[in-house]
Amino acid sequence: MLNEKQVKELAQILGPDRVSTRTVDKVAYSRDLWPLFQIGFAEADSPVREPQPGEPAAKPDLKIVRPGEPYPADAPAAEDSFPGEHPPDAIVWPDSTEEVARILEWADGKEIPVIPFGAGSGVCGGTVPIEGGIVLDLKRMDQLVGIDEESCLVTARAGIIGEILERELGEKGFTLGHFPSSMYCSTLGGWLATRSAGQASTRYGKIEDMVLGLTAVLPGGKVVETRVAPRAATGPDLKQLFIGSEGVLGVITEATLRIHPAPPERVFAGAEFGGVHPGLQAIRALLQKGICPAVVRLYDEIDTFIVGSRGKDAGEISLPDGKGKGEGWAARMKDGILRKGERFFLTHPKMLKRLTDLAPDKCLLILVFEGTEKQARLEEAQARALVEGSGGKWLGPEPARRWWESRYAVSYQQSKIFAGGGFVDTVEISTVWSRLENLYASMKSALSPHCLVLAHFSHAYATGCSIYFTVVGSAPTTGEKKELYRTVWDIAMNTCVREGGSISHHHGIGRLKGKWMADEWGEAGMETLIAIKKALDPKGIMNPGKLGME
Repeated sequence: MLNEKQVKELAQILGPDRVSTRTVDKVAYSRDLWPLFQIGFAEADSPVREPQPGEPAAKPDLKIVRPGEPYPADAPAAEDSFPGEHPPDAIVWPDSTEEVARILEWADGKEIPVIPFGAGSGVCGGTVPIEGGIVLDLKRMDQLVGIDEESCLVTARAGIIGEILERELGEKGFTLGHFPSSMYCSTLGGWLATRSAGQASTRYGKIEDMVLGLTAVLPGGKVVETRVAPRAATGPDLKQLFIGSEGVLGVITEATLRIHPAPPERVFAGAEFGGVHPGLQAIRALLQKGICPAVVRLYDEIDTFIVGSRGKDAGEISLPDGKGKGEGWAARMKDGILRKGERFFLTHPKMLKRLTDLAPDKCLLILVFEGTEKQARLEEAQARALVEGSGGKWLGPEPARRWWESRYAVSYQQSKIFAGGGFVDTVEISTVWSRLENLYASMKSALSPHCLVLAHFSHAYATGCSIYFTVVGSAPTTGEKKELYRTVWDIAMNTCVREGGSISHHHGIGRLKGKWMADEWGEAGMETLIAIKKALDPKGIMNPGKLGME
């Protein structure tokens, strides 16, 4: 824990208004959006608040805000009571790379842990303190430094929120082409730290494909600035060492990224297939022929039934009643009972699974093409010919248009499930085409006895694709829900490793997936990663316990 003298020293570096040891801040910064945190906590009736006059002060070893208890909670924490197990001792808000360097130099000298923090929207516990220390919040460093229109480059500081960056680029006629679901609540630094992917990754690539240069601060305070160039042959790519490092090697404070002229035309298209296999074969053929939509999303049968289609409003996808009568009682059940009883079904996944057994063998494909009108229409025509030649049904623009208009909404609906007593999480993995369908089938088979499993295929490339599973579960008590949650993740990761998939495509590792990093990297690979960590951070102050380095 920081003592009073050390807090004053931090205040001398930044000013007293940019250092906080308030309990409410320590509680807020002891967690991110890891769904494990929401189990039980989301059911709390008492709001988090500062102690009122006359109430006892919060204990310095605060463990957890307990559901239904007054704040602060005096009872000892349960054994599994993450978050808040080791809240930060202080939160600091630097304004510049120079201030970040001074903080890291000071912390390294005192051997005090430092946890870089963007917007806290991660879902793997990547910014959670495990032994106190200082949370380094970069959101004051939110400037767009400049746009090089001639070279199609933008330079921005790490704390800028993604939607703001894209909006400012749009005002100049450009786009980054990076649209993660967390667009409104994540930062450029967070994207870089976790190797983020956006919804248009098939055309524009992931964040690591966009970076031409960056500035990072090492433990001890030294500043690394990589040269901005389109390509180079000057040894290993140093910037890629920091991209995806989740703050364990240093702090990324600024980056220069490739941008594109905003597309003058956007063409939407939807298609329907009689199962996952023909849909995936069509996507693979599409991409390997050089047709490159911005967005490619194939929903499996259950995801199509629940999320991907909405009756006739979404392009004439019908839900049969089992007797060949078109849109019958199954459709009305979905649109009526499921919609009105959303919370009940989603928090009783076994009952929802029985309902989804009625789902027809139909899979919805969403495509979005960008470019000049001629280019986008040509790609649309080529895609239609390929889809129809593969036995698919072309649905026109409406399914994709509806998805586009509400594409950020789904992430904000998950709280209903937690509030109702269930849990939901997403498992995003990837592999090459030759392993993809086997990986999907193995994962779904292994997980289905324990929870409701939906999946869609997005972030598709000529060589392979990501699978984005959604898992919904519930149990009678908070402890049982947490145990089921851990069981689901153990099954998911062990199956992924066994079938040759990569355990994360774009959410990162954090604490959630750390124990599978040795399987992902291999023994020699992990030894190399740990050696790099020890060389750059010999005192181990940077974001301890992440990336499998407990």
